[in-house]
Amino acid sequence: MATELQELNSMAIAINDESSAAQVCEAIDRIDAVKRRIKEIEVTFKDALIEWINLNGDIEIGTKRYYVGTTKKVKPRDMIRLCEAAITAAEGDFETFADSLSANAFKPGACKKLLGDQWGQHFEETIDEDIKTGKPKKTVQVIDERFVK
Repeated sequence: MATELQELNSMAIAINDESSAAQVCEAIDRIDAVKRRIKEIEVTFKDALIEWINLNGDIEIGTKRYYVGTTKKVKPRDMIRLCEAAITAAEGDFETFADSLSANAFKPGACKKLLGDQWGQHFEETIDEDIKTGKPKKTVQVIDERFVK
């Protein structure tokens, strides 16, 4: 695996404006394959780690303690009834109601359709800046055509 990572690192470093599309695609494909493999290894390792901790107890590494716990997800049963109940419990105080919302309680796209021109009054878009240059930070973004409406 170490040799493969070294090869990938060399391949990534070698990509420049003169690289062919085939070279870039090969690098993308190989890096994606390694990421998938790492995820598979992590799943296998976590299963083994759970068994180990169950037999031997928690393990501490520096300031981190590894233990077996449960995964919990909490979501509203009925968003409309929850909103009605929260507003009623807040006795109509929208500030108190708003304090019960998470940071991203509203879907920006759905609100853009709903609010139209008023959207910008309620949402703020920021562009991350590169700390070194102060220019907009660039990142590779991917659109999977299978999920485009």
